[in-house]
Amino acid sequence: MTARFLYSIPVSLVGYRKINPVEVSLELRRVYEDIFTALLRIEVSVGTDNVLIVKPLQLDETAKQRFQDYQEQIERKLGIDGELKDVADWGSKLSGAVARIAGIFACN
Repeated sequence: MTARFLYSIPVSLVGYRKINPVEVSLELRRVYEDIFTALLRIEVSVGTDNVLIVKPLQLDETAKQRFQDYQEQIERKLGIDGELKDVADWGSKLSGAVARIAGIFACN
């Protein structure tokens, strides 16, 4: 199961934080709020038998090529000398997770 989780382990900023940081602009706050509001308003289609109706994500040719390039980059990193060799189980699911997240953002 651990291969299915998306992890984030950011570098700690402790010791380097700004004590009085510049406030985020009102415009940026509104953009952020608009994006998340749109995500929350995505309609989900459910059939009469309460089964989720799934629509396939359609990629144009440019997007297909970019995604394939990304998959190839990940695949090379999974090899014996690659960055992801020690987490190959997790890395083998990475491009699929990225596609699903991109699909969510494409729904608005």
